[in-house]
Amino acid sequence: MKRFFCAWGAIIFFSGTALAFSNEPSAFRGIQWGEPVTMHSSTLKLVQSDKDQGVDYYMRVKDDLTMRRARLASVLYGFSKKGFEVAVLAARSANETKNIYEACVIQWGEPDEHTTGTFGAEWRGENVRIQLIDGQTKNDMLIIQSKIQ
Repeated sequence: MKRFFCAWGAIIFFSGTALAFSNEPSAFRGIQWGEPVTMHSSTLKLVQSDKDQGVDYYMRVKDDLTMRRARLASVLYGFSKKGFEVAVLAARSANETKNIYEACVIQWGEPDEHTTGTFGAEWRGENVRIQLIDGQTKNDMLIIQSKIQ
């Protein structure tokens, strides 16, 4: 799991002004951006604290480990003092990255930018940034980051 946190910490979010992409999410799996963890404490279990970033990561008990056709290894929900601000979805295998990419295009349209690897991509909105990291390994992940105030 530390690989997820290191990769997330290395990313610089929200540089410049962006236009909203299609269907920019105001929540992820029923949790609104900015909501405090206390509103969901009965369904979440703390798995990691990232003191450097000031974010605590939780997993849901019996969470759905799919995203359309894509199979996921894990889904982490990150909360800071400001509330819910990031979701990290880890691909079960490198082969699943294509399925995650396809699910993202169906949900949010074509990406603003293609980045690393075959399926690496980024969607930049006014309040949310979504990044699919394709390192062409089993550690590929999708990061959905809110710009909460």
